[in-house]
Amino acid sequence: MTRYKHPCNILVISKHDLRAPFHGGARLLLSILGALSYHHNVVYMGFTGIYDNAKICTEFRNYLTSFYQVTLGYHYKNPFSIHKAASDTIRYTNFFPDIILCASREYIFACKLLARKYGAILLLLQDALRYLYINSFLKALAVPWYILVTVMSDVSICVTRDIENRLRKLSLGFKKNIYTIRPTFMLLADMGKNTNVNEFLDKLEGFDTIVHYSGPLELLPFLAVRFPCTLFTITGPSAYYAKQYVRDKECRNIVLLHNVPDSVLKALYDKLSASIIIRPVMTGISMTVLQSLYFGVPIIANKAAVLGLEDLVNKYNEKGIIKIFTRWGELAKTLRDLSNRNRDDLRLRETILRIFDENLSPRIFNAKFNAILSEMLSSRV
Repeated sequence: MTRYKHPCNILVISKHDLRAPFHGGARLLLSILGALSYHHNVVYMGFTGIYDNAKICTEFRNYLTSFYQVTLGYHYKNPFSIHKAASDTIRYTNFFPDIILCASREYIFACKLLARKYGAILLLLQDALRYLYINSFLKALAVPWYILVTVMSDVSICVTRDIENRLRKLSLGFKKNIYTIRPTFMLLADMGKNTNVNEFLDKLEGFDTIVHYSGPLELLPFLAVRFPCTLFTITGPSAYYAKQYVRDKECRNIVLLHNVPDSVLKALYDKLSASIIIRPVMTGISMTVLQSLYFGVPIIANKAAVLGLEDLVNKYNEKGIIKIFTRWGELAKTLRDLSNRNRDDLRLRETILRIFDENLSPRIFNAKFNAILSEMLSSRV
C-alpha cells in the first residue's frame, strides 16, 4: 500500500483547546501531538465551542515543532455532523488522513465513519478508565462501552500498562491490537509572547523551601500550618477550587497560580525543591508527575499517584528522585528534610532530566508509535 509512507497524515479529533493546556487531558494531548509532529503531519480538530484556527507551536528542550488546530462549535454533537465538519475541513485543506486518532471516546462513531471513508487506520487513545473505579450503576454501563470502543478501533494506544491489561481482560483476549506507550511532556512554545514572569515570581520570595502541591485540597491548609516556612504553590484548575479551602485560613504560605502560561510554569519549577503529588486513586497517568520529571524536580508521592511509572519508582526511589510515602508521618518527615536540602543541587536536577530524556522523551514516544504503525501497515499489505 504505497500511500502509507513516512511521514503520515494524522487527523486527531477531541474536545480540548490546546492553546490553553491547563487541564491534564489537554496537556496529555498537546504533548502527544507535539511529539508526533516531529515525524508526521498532524491536524487537530477540537470541538471546543470556539470557531477559530491556529498553528500550535510546541517545544521540548528548546526543540520546536508545530501542528495545525481547527476548532469548531459545541453544536457538532452527533457523529454525522462531526463527520461532515471533518470531511469539509479535509476537502478544504486537501489534508487526506492516513490515520484517524480518536482522542476522546465520545467521538469514536464519527472517527469510525471518517476512517472508512478515507481508508485510514483508526487509532483510539485510551486514557483514564475512571468509571471502572466507582461502585454505582455507571460502572455496569461503562464496561460494555469500553469494550465497544476498543473493538471499534483498529488499534488502542494506552497510557499505562494497567489500562492495557484491563482492556485485554474486558475484551477476553479477542482484541489483540492493544498497546501501551507512556506519554511524554511538552510545552507551548513562547514565540515572543510578552509575559511578565517576575510579576508572578515575586509571590515566591521570602521562603526557605518552595514545593508544588497537587492533591486533596482539604489537606493543604493543614500542611501549610504545620510547615509555615514552606511555600506551597498550586497551578491550573486546582488553584481555582482551592480558594474555598484557604480563604478563611489566612495561610500566607499558599500561592494559587490559576492557569498560568507555560513561561511562568518554567520559571516556577526552576525554584521548586520538590513536587508533592497525592491521588486517592489513579485511573490514567499523572501529567503532574511527568511535568515534574521534565523540569528536573524531585517527587514526593503516594503509590497511586505514580501508577504507570513503577519501573522508574523501583529504580530511583532510594535516590531522592521519586520518594514514595505510605503514611502521613513519612510525608511530614520528608517535608522537614527538604529544608536541609540544597534547592540548587544541580547534580540532582541534571540526573532527573537525564532520566526523563532516557525514558519519556518525544523520541522514545515516536519510536514506539512508529513501531506499532509499521506493524499495522505490514499487516494490511
